[in-house]
Amino acid sequence: MEDLKKIYIQGLIPRVESLKTQLEELKNDFKSSEESIRRLSHSLYGSGATYGFPRISEAARKTEVAPDNDLESSLQDLLNILQDTIDEYEKAPQSLLIIDDDPDIVLILKFQLARLFDRIVVAETFENAQNIIKNKDFSLILLDLILPDKDGREILIEMRKNSLMKRVPIIVMSSLTDFKHKQECYALGADGYIQKPFDPEDVSLMVQSTLDRYSPGKDSVFQGDSDTQILNESELKEFFQKTRALMQRTRNHAAFANVAVDDLVTLRQHFGRDIETKVILKAQAVISEHLRESDYLFRHNNGSFSILFPDTTLDDASLILERILFYIREGSKDDIRFFMSAGLIDLGDIPEFQQAVNRTLALLNQAIDEGGNRVVINTRSQSLKNRILLAEDDRLMANIIIHNLKKAGFEVDYFSDGALALEGAEQGEYALMIMDIKMPVIDGFELLRQVRMLPGKTHTPVLILTSMGNEDDIVRGFDAGADDYLLKPFSPKELVARINRILRGL
Repeated sequence: MEDLKKIYIQGLIPRVESLKTQLEELKNDFKSSEESIRRLSHSLYGSGATYGFPRISEAARKTEVAPDNDLESSLQDLLNILQDTIDEYEKAPQSLLIIDDDPDIVLILKFQLARLFDRIVVAETFENAQNIIKNKDFSLILLDLILPDKDGREILIEMRKNSLMKRVPIIVMSSLTDFKHKQECYALGADGYIQKPFDPEDVSLMVQSTLDRYSPGKDSVFQGDSDTQILNESELKEFFQKTRALMQRTRNHAAFANVAVDDLVTLRQHFGRDIETKVILKAQAVISEHLRESDYLFRHNNGSFSILFPDTTLDDASLILERILFYIREGSKDDIRFFMSAGLIDLGDIPEFQQAVNRTLALLNQAIDEGGNRVVINTRSQSLKNRILLAEDDRLMANIIIHNLKKAGFEVDYFSDGALALEGAEQGEYALMIMDIKMPVIDGFELLRQVRMLPGKTHTPVLILTSMGNEDDIVRGFDAGADDYLLKPFSPKELVARINRILRGL
């Protein structure tokens, strides 16, 4: 049941972020936000008590059925309870497993590390350790290489194969002094190597730094003198959602990047965790120095970084990253030589945080596969660049437009009224949309307004093509989010030229 509780609590984090976003949007778009809030509350009402959290179910039910004028206060109460539950889980007691058959060593370790752990468990053999691990979770493991029943390196291999043990930090202790044994342990997945006999203070420092590295959201150790704001993961998600909401309202650009040291695993395997940490800290310092005060930086547990660039075009963010990579290259010439790569996207077409992380990670991997030391930018496929949505109720006019666009090399999806065009916009990805104003079911102004509310369509260019040419109509079109406004009758060559001009600016 405890494992199920952990999974449930981890699943609460994105729900909290979504509810916070809806709370902010409640004043701007009550109907849409209200529906989302009540839907999420209903889901929490059905699951909270099932997993042993009746307070969540009770607060969720109150929010789900709250009158409109009480919805905001009820939601705030629910958010407080959800956050308290998450915080309580994240402050779970720290526990240590010592796998060592020397009672004197164990006694020293227990005395020295008692202040860092709420619970310390000892196993004298690997068999004992296996039985203990089946029933208990641990924050960290200290592993002796020489045990009565198994070589510690074989134990390390078995532990790293176990899905439950992959993310548990393991520090190896050994009297073996040659470098090849230390290197082998790092290659097999060790997070640290302590040589016996050891200084108890050195052990304490290594254990503390390892816990800090693996602790969720624990990043204060990496914060330098820079004004760059360094976030934990929850804060990063919150700023991501706020940036997305601002983009919806202002249509400003924003960019998101994943940056990592090339071949970091190789560095660790050859030189150990100490050098790896030194490299990451140096990368952190260079990145922080060259970001702006408005940018946000987060360091992941694996040593990579995410950067959020609010109110920044893709080109401007790319220049910042290229500058960072240049100073990484130049600054490491006289020290440990290393390089970095980055994956960069525009957030205009990425509505969800995890989707943005996955996309930038894929681009980062592409950069590394291509040799590293570079920035790979998200670019639209050629088919998307050529694909246009056309909303026009006049079939003859539509045929003229389609003929000329296809002649210019574009693919066109045609819709004869606003409702069908909205459905097409929801389901498809387009380089540009052309809209008439006077259409049945939904007119062009309302279609444009609803398109701008769709996930991923904030920055899709829209050209209004209409016979409505008075000043108020034109202003209304641009206020609704149009990128261009062309009056009928029109020149097909001018239409194609305007489309090409807009697409060149993306």
